[in-house]
Amino acid sequence: MTSEITIGPVTELTRQRIYRDLCNAERNVRYYEALAGKYRLRHRLLRGLLLVSVLGEAALIQRLTDPLIIGAGVLVIVLLVVWEANSDYAKNAALLSSMSADCLTLNYEWDELWLDIESYAVSEAAARSRRRQLISEFNSIERRIEMSPDKGLASRSVQTATEALEEKYGREPVI
Repeated sequence: MTSEITIGPVTELTRQRIYRDLCNAERNVRYYEALAGKYRLRHRLLRGLLLVSVLGEAALIQRLTDPLIIGAGVLVIVLLVVWEANSDYAKNAALLSSMSADCLTLNYEWDELWLDIESYAVSEAAARSRRRQLISEFNSIERRIEMSPDKGLASRSVQTATEALEEKYGREPVI
């Protein structure tokens, strides 16, 4: 006869904190992936503008001999090249995609911790210890970012994360 071992409940305060952290993990995955998409789009648009400018300048050179118009076209190209070189859109998109993937891995770990709490498979001390470890891992991920936050995108990420967690766990998240 096999019996299931129950370690015991985790305190309500720890449960609330871990669930809030789970909600934040869900939000972070969505936020960093959406921000990466935004930077990928900026990179593509800038590259497209540069291509159109170069092709337009080539057409101008063939059709016109006015040095002022040709000079203005060259200036536009130079400004776009300088903007592209200084913007780091591609680097930021790659960094944010990597951060999103790392946050997704942590999100799975938060989910596992939450399921262990819900099934009484973890003690209070073990739950707190795992929480500290996951927070530390997230902090090391977040230290890699060197750009200002996008508040509008963050707000939308909270909304989609809330909807996903309500669907997944049948309860409103505490964010």
